[in-house]
Amino acid sequence: MNYLCSNMGILDKYRKKICKIGNIIRKEILNFKGSPELESRDKKLKLLISLATSALLFISCNDSSNQNDNLEHKNSKESSHVHIPEANIESAIAILYPTEGVNNSIVGGLSLPLGDYRYYSLSANHTGYTPISDNTTLKLTGNFNLAKGYSNKELPFYKRYFGGGSGSVRGFGNKTLGPTYPNSKAKGGEISILASANLITPAFFFDNNEKMRMSAFVDAGNIFEKSSNIDLGDLRMSAGFGFAYLSPIGSIGAFVSTPILKKDGDTIEEFGFSLGTGF
Repeated sequence: MNYLCSNMGILDKYRKKICKIGNIIRKEILNFKGSPELESRDKKLKLLISLATSALLFISCNDSSNQNDNLEHKNSKESSHVHIPEANIESAIAILYPTEGVNNSIVGGLSLPLGDYRYYSLSANHTGYTPISDNTTLKLTGNFNLAKGYSNKELPFYKRYFGGGSGSVRGFGNKTLGPTYPNSKAKGGEISILASANLITPAFFFDNNEKMRMSAFVDAGNIFEKSSNIDLGDLRMSAGFGFAYLSPIGSIGAFVSTPILKKDGDTIEEFGFSLGTGF
């Protein structure tokens, strides 16, 4: 053991630990020498491994505690020198509240026939921003989504579309539009048609309004159970006003909306919140 401890230059950092482990193991073996419990080689080996593991855990825990203490001590000394970079507010505003540009996308999906479900999906989306004046932007959106089963398979429930509320047709309850079960709960559908027009301006009634926006909007759309029973006469429409604030945790929005086209049995929600998105 002395030879081992004096010839470990390559592991000099851990020499004291290894020596300490060796001394613990040697001491314990001498204490148990001649005991009936160590009559067989296997029992000696098991005891050796157990003692080595215990010693390693003990030293590692002590080492971790020392490192944590040192880290806390270091942080307490250097806390006055910590510098947190300021967020790039202008970039965030440009992303959440753009004033010009168009984005069109078409996305398709197909489930492999190896699984239990077989379905396909198709989504077409349009978002456009047009400056009306120096402080006013017109935002137009349109979304058409289709999902359907194939090979005599039904579309799985978790792939159906739901509508109503923030990000859909405001003024109606969240995910309440479209076909319902006998208990009046929405069951979703294969078709989703949504459209929206928004006039967006800074919140001029605040002095520092670079992170605030307000809008007047009109939403329209609905959810249809099957692609074969689309009836544009079932579309819902609403109008209202919205407000959004770019907070440190993301955009926080609120809206007040009133349904224009509605039917008996619809769930109305004239006030709502949104988190993480603009208009």
